[in-house]
Amino acid sequence: MLYLACGKKKQTVYDFIDWIGIDWMKNVKAVACDMNSDFEEAFKERCEWLDIVYDHFHLIKNFNDKVVSKVRKEEQKRLIEEGNTEAAKALKGSKYVLMTNTETSKQKEKAAKAGKIIAKGSDLFKKPKVKQKSRN
Repeated sequence: MLYLACGKKKQTVYDFIDWIGIDWMKNVKAVACDMNSDFEEAFKERCEWLDIVYDHFHLIKNFNDKVVSKVRKEEQKRLIEEGNTEAAKALKGSKYVLMTNTETSKQKEKAAKAGKIIAKGSDLFKKPKVKQKSRN
């Protein structure tokens, strides 16, 4: 581990760059981060030569949050306007069904039945231990 910080503000990035040094950063070509615009802006302000790379998880999550959810809600509205309230109700709780791979759902259900721990918890970040929850 090179550096550990808690926060999502530009200052978090500034503190990292100040700690590691601009001479070291001149050898870096790209940084990977989530889609936090403050992080991207801070890296570009201090190290304009860097390419910002977004990971696959956050790209898919952003697409699901922005596109799939919007289309689902628009379709619900259309169905209600047409008087098809049963179909609209079916869509209401379908967000995670639409966004989850069938095999992944089966694995999560199996883990939930076994009481598998999915997050160990952390005193450092005040996070509790979490067990997999059943979807049934």
